[in-house]
Amino acid sequence: MRGRDGNSAIFSGFHGETFNCPAEVAEARYGLAVDSMTLNPEQGGEGRWRGGKGIEVNYRVRADGNFMTVGYTRSRVPPWGLAGGADGTPNFVEVIRASGDRERYSLASGVIVNKEGKRFVAEDSYHSRTSAFVLEQPDQTAYLIVDEAHTEMPEMPLIRFLDGYETIAEMEEALDIPAGNVVATLDRYNEFAAKGEDPDFHKQPEFLAPQDNGPWAVFDLSLGRAMYSGFTIGGLAVTVDGEVQRADGNVIPGLYAVGACASNIAQDGKGYASGTQLGEGSFFGRRAGAHAAAHARG
Repeated sequence: MRGRDGNSAIFSGFHGETFNCPAEVAEARYGLAVDSMTLNPEQGGEGRWRGGKGIEVNYRVRADGNFMTVGYTRSRVPPWGLAGGADGTPNFVEVIRASGDRERYSLASGVIVNKEGKRFVAEDSYHSRTSAFVLEQPDQTAYLIVDEAHTEMPEMPLIRFLDGYETIAEMEEALDIPAGNVVATLDRYNEFAAKGEDPDFHKQPEFLAPQDNGPWAVFDLSLGRAMYSGFTIGGLAVTVDGEVQRADGNVIPGLYAVGACASNIAQDGKGYASGTQLGEGSFFGRRAGAHAAAHARG
């Protein structure tokens, strides 16, 4: 906001505050202790007005067999400063072993191809966008390819691991992909990923990493086999005030639709990102309410 430092400890309202889990709840459910939940002490965002500080949470694992899944961006490229202000700090997960050794993790995704061995979507897309593009591929088939340097085998109940392959030629034969197609796709991807670029689908630099260190693991992202969320979206055609329209464009008096049941900002799965419908519901819901009240007053 103008004239003061940015707000600190902000969690995404579009996620319905789902990331702001109380320490007491986390401790009761997940077999760990929350040693601290504080504002990030690192320097970043300095300027005439400082950017808001993020959150640092320290968990202590108290049981064997635990695993963590996280979702975040800005692990390599920090939030940029405005009007000459300093950049912020990146997100990361750090594991501190009992020995004191530290391991820092960030995200680097692999390459998604269709049954022709060709890329068709940026791999850092929101899952509804990815699934909408998978829906358009031949036989609605897609594979995630990750090399040994970036493969970990965590518990992944939603995405099925198919197999590991010593060579790309072996992979192409096993998956019935035309010979040479995956080789060509990876050669082009790796060439630009090494420079932090993706001219084909504009994948963000923080998620780019060459996948050139075999063997390669393949996961099945095909619809009907991979259990991840997709949204067809759609909905009723409405005016900016939420009035439902007939096919000829005329409105139906007194009938309003906003949020997920209306077609406005996100008109299909390709245009959706997490929480978009909450924003639509809030903004257009207010307009619809005002319009309805004015209509009721005559």
